[in-house]
Amino acid sequence: MPSGSSARAWRHGLPLAAVLAALPSTAVAAPPAAAAAAAELSPFDAVDQFIGTEMDTTQNKSNDAYGNTFPGAAVPFGMVQSSPTTYRPGVDPLVGEKGGYEYTAGLIRGFGMTRYSGSGCTGRYGGYEFPTIPYAGALDEGALPVSPATNVRDYYLGFDHANEVAEPGYYAVDLDNGVDVGLTATERTAVSTFGFPRGGDSATLILDVSGPNNRTFGSEVTIDPETRTVSGWLHGADVCDNGNRYRAYFSTTYDRDFASYGVWRDGELTAGATHVEKSTDDVGVDYRHDTGAWLTFADGARVTARTGLSFVSVANAAENRDTEVGRAGFGRVRADARHRWQEALGTIDVAGGARDERVTFYTALYHAFLHPNMRDDVNGEYLGYDGRVHTVEEGRHFYRNFAGSGWDMYRSQA
Repeated sequence: MPSGSSARAWRHGLPLAAVLAALPSTAVAAPPAAAAAAAELSPFDAVDQFIGTEMDTTQNKSNDAYGNTFPGAAVPFGMVQSSPTTYRPGVDPLVGEKGGYEYTAGLIRGFGMTRYSGSGCTGRYGGYEFPTIPYAGALDEGALPVSPATNVRDYYLGFDHANEVAEPGYYAVDLDNGVDVGLTATERTAVSTFGFPRGGDSATLILDVSGPNNRTFGSEVTIDPETRTVSGWLHGADVCDNGNRYRAYFSTTYDRDFASYGVWRDGELTAGATHVEKSTDDVGVDYRHDTGAWLTFADGARVTARTGLSFVSVANAAENRDTEVGRAGFGRVRADARHRWQEALGTIDVAGGARDERVTFYTALYHAFLHPNMRDDVNGEYLGYDGRVHTVEEGRHFYRNFAGSGWDMYRSQA
């Protein structure tokens, strides 16, 4: 919670009719039996992360007809929002590749580290740093069959909503290529699992380091096979791409040895290489997907990745990961995230109303807890608005991504 506040310290009890007054509901009364059944639905279980994920194209209002919400793994006000980003070909580009999660899409572009909930700027949503794409197809003499810089869409992933699970702090999906994916998170670290099918053509993770939603001007990635670590950074444009440039850093450890690895730059793929960089001072370019790496694992491997994020340095990203997660397993991190959300969502008790109204309210409360986002690292360092590294006072945090005013604030919070 902001400023270290205890979630329980500001718990409130309100009638559901009162708290829904500002939300789009036409009725708040419910028969006693229905109200009793609704009351049995806990605040945690009442959250539906898929509300707001489908654009209503009949309104012809661009992103104004779209909640731009997402299913994914985060904790309240955390730096990380580990989540899928979708793609739907052959339709209105506002629906096809907005940079968010579109419910009518049948392809996942990958699983990224951050996401803005409720933002505008269609097509320039920002976020989605350091996406990972699990690939089970064949390799070509130890390399990917085609460079993602040439055609990253060859690696998009088919999926079905029937194979998805989403709850606060957790997301999972069984992909059409046989890989099962699980995402959870701490404040500054994403923990992900990738289960590859036995007898597949490969068990490969594609690290599209230069592939966030908005333009990039540079990126670097380094593979250390001895420590099973991959790290790097990107320099790019943030939400709306209106001059708000930034750098982000990551450090990932894997719990399985690399069977092989390589990097790409533009159309050139180099199997066995451990480093690649492409960067310029020209902020008019777009280097998206131009650089990245791939890792392969043993047949049928189940791989856990622990990725620390920082907006200060690679060293801080590693320290965030080691401090918050260490050697903790996926289940423990997921359980901790669940507890954090139960605490946060339990700050308001509501009574009365029907099940759908309870879902509406607690989903809106969940969205309200996604932003603003912590930007200081575990050592207290953060990059200030002056471009310099500062240290926050102990017991406090430095936040970014505050909601604006008017419609943008309403959409972000509800």
